[in-house]
Amino acid sequence: MQPYVPASLPLANLDLMRLLPKIGPANAALARYDGLLQSVVNPAVMLSPLTQREAVLSSKIEGTQATVDEVLEFEAGMNFDAEKTKDIQEVVNYRNTLMLATGEVAHRPISLGLLRQMHAVLMNGVRGVNKTPGEFRREQNWSGWIAFFLEAVTQQALNNTGRVRAMMTLYVDMKRRITELTRSQHAMAVLDALFDRPIFQSGDFVQRTGIPKQSALPFLRTLRDAGVLQVLRESSGRRSAVPAFRDLLNCAEGREIL
Repeated sequence: MQPYVPASLPLANLDLMRLLPKIGPANAALARYDGLLQSVVNPAVMLSPLTQREAVLSSKIEGTQATVDEVLEFEAGMNFDAEKTKDIQEVVNYRNTLMLATGEVAHRPISLGLLRQMHAVLMNGVRGVNKTPGEFRREQNWSGWIAFFLEAVTQQALNNTGRVRAMMTLYVDMKRRITELTRSQHAMAVLDALFDRPIFQSGDFVQRTGIPKQSALPFLRTLRDAGVLQVLRESSGRRSAVPAFRDLLNCAEGREIL
């Protein structure tokens, strides 16, 4: 079997008159989105929910059935059946691959080696792990539809711009509210921890924030009593409670999920 060899770029037979009206809106939407992201303080924390959402949506293309809240609940120690756990692990792998790529392109160009490394992480321990992870396909599946992807880029950039604006507003509102509720020097550490991981075990919260346990647990109770946190699982014996920052999850999804 001869490998598929794509045509030389740029393609000579593109219908540019059809594509040009779509390139402008796509470029403008991306520019506005990029400009907004540049203004985000501590983007690794504030945009964490969007990273989770991107992992979930992209994994659905392969038939994976998992939601953002299920992934976060899984990482907070909640149990799921075997089939759902496999789906969630695929989403976790996708997110880990995205984070790997983000870190690597900061100091190395995109290369075939990087793509192989990303694919190996993506396939680690999930369905298809035996299908040469980190290797390229021997059979090619080439699809283009450039007009479709330009429209998709435009719509996704517009949607995410709205979500990021809403999350920035929520961050400012919660900064004020958590400061008032806790009256503590640790208020910002609490806020960033909630945005970084909006579903979590109380014990993990103590470890991630570095706040002494005797202060951190009362903070969580205060936020729960004020309606900022919703408890998904009560503590029992040695098992920690699992609270959720409902407003952030709903904001990132653009709908009520909790």
